[in-house]
Amino acid sequence: MGHIADIFLYVEPTAPTNSSVEVDIVDMIIADANNIPMFTEMITPSVFVGTPDAHFSLDTNLTMSGYATENITISLDNIVPISVFEILLIDMPDGLLVTAVNAAGRFADVGGLLLDNSGEDVYGNCFIFGYTVGSAIPAGSGPVLELSVQRKNYFGGHLGLFFDDVIARDENTDEVTVAATGFGLFSIALGIIDDIALPSRYTLYQNYPNPFNPVTVIQYDLPEFSKVKLTIYDLAGRQVRSLTNETQAPGLKTIVWDAKDDLGNKMGAGVYIYQIKTDNYIDSKKMILVK
Repeated sequence: MGHIADIFLYVEPTAPTNSSVEVDIVDMIIADANNIPMFTEMITPSVFVGTPDAHFSLDTNLTMSGYATENITISLDNIVPISVFEILLIDMPDGLLVTAVNAAGRFADVGGLLLDNSGEDVYGNCFIFGYTVGSAIPAGSGPVLELSVQRKNYFGGHLGLFFDDVIARDENTDEVTVAATGFGLFSIALGIIDDIALPSRYTLYQNYPNPFNPVTVIQYDLPEFSKVKLTIYDLAGRQVRSLTNETQAPGLKTIVWDAKDDLGNKMGAGVYIYQIKTDNYIDSKKMILVK
């Protein structure tokens, strides 16, 4: 994955300022070396005309291997104080797992807070909702967020991390003009199978975050090909959700539970049990869903 072209746009002097203009790509065809069209995904680009009140940016180029955790910084340039912001990041293709979102820089200095559901969502994207209480991020420039990411267990190759939607509000909670630019590029190596340190035994890890609302991550190790059942139960022993029931290859596995049952109903706050079962192993742990 890389940069292949620069596109220059001319903005008419009469164009309205302080607004975003979407750039529609009518037809896009990408072909391989044999001139065979390939599957493509696209994020609709936009151009902000003028100077936004808040400008979020991302500029990352990383090489990752194994299950090492890497940190990504999101910066904010703002000319008015910001008290609330929402960000949606998408990775294309879906190969990154966001394990933590933390306040940084001026956002941390003013005691910035994040909603509990900030982080990896059920669609594999990253939703972030940040806010302040009795204060605001002062006008200025610099980092405001730090994300911890690792590769998803099935992914190897190249991917990009992009802004999909951004909203910001001032200290009176009035929406301000906002723009987001930049992206992250990741080269993620699976490695040669002989060089991968496969787990030596079955292990079920504690979910994180815990307590949680509304999403939590469950991970487990498989030392060999295994028929795996991972199931959520309530304290009465009733099945709530079947997360997986299939044969899986050895390695570290990651599954996200969105606090819904098999019918898609939202579960109430309380203690739940998650259980892994294979032909040679069974284990369970407790987790707490909060309001």
